Amino acid sequence: MGYEYELLKRFTNSIGVELEIQIIPDVNAMFDLLNKGEGDIIACNLAITKNRLKHASFSDPYNFTRQVLVQRLPEGHEKMSGKEIANNLVVTPLDLIGKKVYVNKSSSFFSRLENLQNEIGGDIDIVSVPGYIDTEKLIRKVSNGDIEYTVADDNIAKLNATYYPNIDVSVQLSFPRQIGWAVRKTNPNLLDAVNDWFETDRLNS
Repeated sequence: MGYEYELLKRFTNSIGVELEIQIIPDVNAMFDLLNKGEGDIIACNLAITKNRLKHASFSDPYNFTRQVLVQRLPEGHEKMSGKEIANNLVVTPLDLIGKKVYVNKSSSFFSRLENLQNEIGGDIDIVSVPGYIDTEKLIRKVSNGDIEYTVADDNIAKLNATYYPNIDVSVQLSFPRQIGWAVRKTNPNLLDAVNDWFETDRLNS
């Protein structure tokens, strides 16, 4: 279910093959499984990064997102003024100095936080979580009060904010990033087919 599934379904229908979905609970394993031939496409709101380009080829971007901080609104925020709420939140990246932020180590969020430390001139306590704990699980932990902060792509964060009205996702931590599908470097024909379909789908939408 979801946006990625609908895209994959339309793509596989267009090339006349049956779609088979594998849910990989550990995001760290995705590229290894791809390159072992246990799957053909990684499609999971995946940011195109220099490091990931070492392990796979990426399609042309079909979406753009920014990384945002996910934090819990203060108790009783419904009765607070905007200024009172802001006084209880991180409102700029500088406010993250000394704060504990939970992300997956293999994610682009981890590397962004590392770079952000240099930009703001202070240390962030970056806590690496196991690969099977995905972004949406971390967002739920923030909402439940189990952790204070995590990072997510803004499209995922805004969607989850409709389920968890007690979270704030307004603080941007990155420039816009390209989102695409990953395929094996040894499969250029599939990459061409994906890119051709993305172009055709955009023209027809």
